[in-house]
Amino acid sequence: MLPLLSRGELMELDPSDLVEKIIGLRGDIADDAEEMADLRAQRDDAVAQRDAALARADAAEAELARLRAELATLRPLADALRAESVGLRATGARKTPPTEAEAATHNAARGWWLISREGVCPPAAVDAFRGDGDVTAHLPFVGGATWLPLDATGRPCAWPTVRSEGT
Repeated sequence: MLPLLSRGELMELDPSDLVEKIIGLRGDIADDAEEMADLRAQRDDAVAQRDAALARADAAEAELARLRAELATLRPLADALRAESVGLRATGARKTPPTEAEAATHNAARGWWLISREGVCPPAAVDAFRGDGDVTAHLPFVGGATWLPLDATGRPCAWPTVRSEGT
């Protein structure tokens, strides 16, 4: 470290000037200490902000992992629903009620009928019905209804096929 004053300058100073110089240096040291305290406070704030950002990033990564796991669970369910939707279209829900023979065949398989009524409030009103014979005799509505056969588990199935006695 270099001296603040050379030997020659020290010899030329009078003691009162030397005291003023020392007091001035003390003032500089106090200013430096205040600046250092400000810099430390800024550093501490920056570290706190960094730590908070890292915590948010960790939480976001955890949420992303949770969502990926949920997606892995939901993707097969969505595929199954798509396949079921295709199957629903293939079942051929009909606007005409089943015949007595179709109803008897379906009832023997423990199936149900899902009947969607049009023009009834609420507009999406449906009934589940199981019965032999003329299924329309038990219902106060028939016209405009859509009939969808359901299997014993409640899933849509193919329209019942009536077998003749010889088969």
